[in-house]
Amino acid sequence: MQVPSGRALANGLRRWRDYHGWSVEEVVEKSTLSSTKAFNKNLFWKWQKGTLTPSYERLVDDVFPAVGIDSLQKMLVFLASFCQEEPGIESITVIRKNEHSHDNRLGVSIYFAEEERVKLHPVRIDRIAVKPKGASTITVHHGYNYLLVIDGTVSCSFWGNREKARARPRAPEQKIVLGVGDAVAFPTTLPHKLESVNSEGSTVVIARSPWGRPDPLT
Repeated sequence: MQVPSGRALANGLRRWRDYHGWSVEEVVEKSTLSSTKAFNKNLFWKWQKGTLTPSYERLVDDVFPAVGIDSLQKMLVFLASFCQEEPGIESITVIRKNEHSHDNRLGVSIYFAEEERVKLHPVRIDRIAVKPKGASTITVHHGYNYLLVIDGTVSCSFWGNREKARARPRAPEQKIVLGVGDAVAFPTTLPHKLESVNSEGSTVVIARSPWGRPDPLT
């Protein structure tokens, strides 16, 4: 992994600290408890201002533990969302209705913006229409989904791994029924399936990373 530029890392550290409501003193105190090599207030200020950039080892072994980045998921969120350069007005992206792509490989109608349209934005929104009593195929891919029901009632089924989904496709380990306004967040490496349980059909929107392409379980 390459360490972000000094400016990008400084932005990330400042935003991450502000987001969690921590003072610099609190971060330094956490460093004495969790870092391999503790750092002082003056050094952290230099990192946060971008006048000094820690090495990869210093970042992973000392800085990340002190600011609570203790998993790959948190690290990816930090690097992708918090370490961005200050955006300009040109970073706004508009996708018109007729510019959305359409995918029906999964048994449902998915309307979405291609990766090249959302550019570097870390999240994209898909709109999925499920036919009355219809269902998607079982799907698995990398990433995370936040699914919100905006019309109808849907059932979300989950299996613990690919082997279980293949062996017992009609017997999910967990099934969750959601109505309008209900939501579920889940890692999409879990095999999952979406069904409409009402006679009028259902519509959901999903927030997910633009690079996590949904594919049928094979």
